[in-house]
Amino acid sequence: MSGYRLGHDLDDDPELYAGHVLDEVPLVFEDGEAIAEDRETARALARRHTHVHIIGAVQEADSDDAVDDDDEGAEEFDASEFVDRTPMSDVVEDLESGDYDDHLDAIDEVAEREGVKDAVDARREA
Repeated sequence: MSGYRLGHDLDDDPELYAGHVLDEVPLVFEDGEAIAEDRETARALARRHTHVHIIGAVQEADSDDAVDDDDEGAEEFDASEFVDRTPMSDVVEDLESGDYDDHLDAIDEVAEREGVKDAVDARREA
């Protein structure tokens, strides 16, 4: 499955209607997450619903490389939360460390500040 993973901050609203964005089709959140078909839809949902945020692009894995969802050691990376921190210099410093190189694509997808995008580009060139 491809698309963009979305999360929400509501405990009592498992189903959101995105109106014109999804042609009145409900976007159902299971365990606090849902998949939007593409980047435009994901961004539109995040703009329209303040409690919705983009987690990142869905990475399709080969069947041999598939990650078990029950892996307790795996931590969820929230790219939106990562890039929205202030001051931006903290985000840039974390990117420069190289510790987030595995998440550069997800960070680049949700980053809106030029300084963050520049830091992602610099890491890709490193």
